[in-house]
Amino acid sequence: LIAQRKRGDKDVAAPKAGWRRTCEHGRRRNPRLKTIKMPEPQSDPIAAAASPSAAAQPVPATTTAPAMPAGFFARAEWRLRRWLGPKPIQRKLTAITMLVCTAVLVLAASVFFAGDFVSQFLATRSARAAGISVAEIWAWLRLHSLIVLAVFILATWVARALLARLQGMIADPIVELAAVADRVASGNDFALRAEKRSEDETGRIADAFNHVLGEIERRDAALNMAQTDLESNVLARTSHLHGEIQDRKHAEDALKDSELRYRNLFENNPMPMFVMDLETLDFVAVNNAAVRHYGYAHSEFLLLSLPSITKDADPLAVERAFRTSQKSFDGGEWRHKKRNGEVIEVQLTAHAIVFAGKVTKIVLANDVTERNRTQRKLDEMHQQLVEASRAAGMAEVATGVLHNVGNVLNSVNVSANVLADSVRKSKAGSIRKVADLLDANKADLPAFFSAGAKGQMVPGYLATLAQQIDAEQESRLTEIEQLTKNIAHIKDIVAMQQDYAKVTGVLQDFTPRALLDEALALAGSELQRCSVRVELDCAATLPAVSVDRHKVMQILINLFTNARQAMDDTPATERALMITAGTTVSGNVALAIRDTGCGIAQENLTRVFNHGFTTKTKGHGFGLHSAANAATEIGGSLTGTSDGPGTGATFVLELPCAKMAEENPAEVRKAA
Repeated sequence: LIAQRKRGDKDVAAPKAGWRRTCEHGRRRNPRLKTIKMPEPQSDPIAAAASPSAAAQPVPATTTAPAMPAGFFARAEWRLRRWLGPKPIQRKLTAITMLVCTAVLVLAASVFFAGDFVSQFLATRSARAAGISVAEIWAWLRLHSLIVLAVFILATWVARALLARLQGMIADPIVELAAVADRVASGNDFALRAEKRSEDETGRIADAFNHVLGEIERRDAALNMAQTDLESNVLARTSHLHGEIQDRKHAEDALKDSELRYRNLFENNPMPMFVMDLETLDFVAVNNAAVRHYGYAHSEFLLLSLPSITKDADPLAVERAFRTSQKSFDGGEWRHKKRNGEVIEVQLTAHAIVFAGKVTKIVLANDVTERNRTQRKLDEMHQQLVEASRAAGMAEVATGVLHNVGNVLNSVNVSANVLADSVRKSKAGSIRKVADLLDANKADLPAFFSAGAKGQMVPGYLATLAQQIDAEQESRLTEIEQLTKNIAHIKDIVAMQQDYAKVTGVLQDFTPRALLDEALALAGSELQRCSVRVELDCAATLPAVSVDRHKVMQILINLFTNARQAMDDTPATERALMITAGTTVSGNVALAIRDTGCGIAQENLTRVFNHGFTTKTKGHGFGLHSAANAATEIGGSLTGTSDGPGTGATFVLELPCAKMAEENPAEVRKAA
């Protein structure tokens, strides 16, 4: 503990001041008593104690035997120390205690005996004077001496018995501590702990001893853990190094194989390949395909550079294009000249590689001369096809215009016929009869209008005639208004067809009911003339749609016209056009137009939207094709179904709602 304190171990309990004073007092009493010196260990004593070899071979302590001191008591004390040195502590305590008790008893008996002796000596002198026998006095002294001796023996025996009974209070904790220390030293079991029996010096020694054992155990566990980690790390590192060695060996083998494959791939590749210097763009290697394709020999190639074989290009531009830090890149198309002067077009691709210890670029030259020549021919043919398709498109647009205008002109014709019939059947001619009657009786008009004469009927007749003329006027104004709308629709159709060559019409938000009402207003007169009953089921709460109004009008009027024409052979009482509107699963608005006409055969359902297909004797097969294209252009669709001939047909126009058009404007524009 003293050695550890000298080294600065703070967790070792410092010796008490009283113990230090005792040691100092002992040294002052005997200056020749030399201190036993123990060499300081060169390593950590706890780590040394944790080592099995340290436990088997304890650190030796060198001692210096003190010389025999001068003086009787000093020599006696020296001999007593030597005699008690190897004895157990219990025997030491017994011997020291008995020695002290014996000395005290001897001293007390000597004093008592000396006092009695002096008293008897004085009494002897008086006895002689008084005539008392001296033998009696000495007999009394002998008896007294025997009593003192008996008391001494009895006191010694009692002291010995009491020591045997009570010395365990001091010796047992020390003996147990020594036993624990022996077990720890012999078995290296640092989990053992000494039992603390008191709060005196032995208790503090037990606490310090237990603390040292705990610290040794903790450090031993840390040391074992560190040793285990070290072994694991060494094993892992060894395995890692072994793996690295194997990987390096495999990498070297793979590199050799790669170099061999690269050499074979480079030399035998059918595509011309160059290896050029990164800075100067000079060729440092070429493959056989480059020699065959360009006509230069290997030795001639090594005297050239990439800019020198590039035709019609600035050498600085070539250097800027290929002197880059990118590892792999597309060099673009260039024109190269062969040895025979022929110019070819090549697509160059460059990759950075290490060649002969230097960073270089390997360039693959793909001859695209024939491909470009073919592409140019294809471009010319494509331009011709574009011109032809443009002419065909113009014809198709013209056909569409004629078809759509024709549909509206039918309504215009109906309105014109209605106006003509109204004019022919007008009651306005009766005014002339009244005027002639008045002119014939102008000489005696008072008599003509007198009571009982025909003139009394003229005012009533004129009033009735005025009412009829007003009704005719209102009917004519309605037909003229409808005729004006149809003419305006013709203008819109022409303008819309003109927009085909430019951009799509403007998309606007409309309610489905408003679109249906407007379309029925345009085609209503024709449907009424043909006795077609219209049934409309369209809720006002349906979401608005975002469409081009003119195209929707074109589609709806086309569907209404086709439905009316399909019911020409149907009895007038059975002619019905059912229009329903609702929403689809995807959130769009669907307008269903169903008729009770002739229907469509199953084999024709997939062909009704084809350009030029028709089942009508006077049809041209463009109406449904144009309507389907218009539906697609506004982001919707047009489909048709029928159960067969005589069962009618149903066409469904699906339109994108305004909300979806706002969320996906790009898709709507793409569809348009």
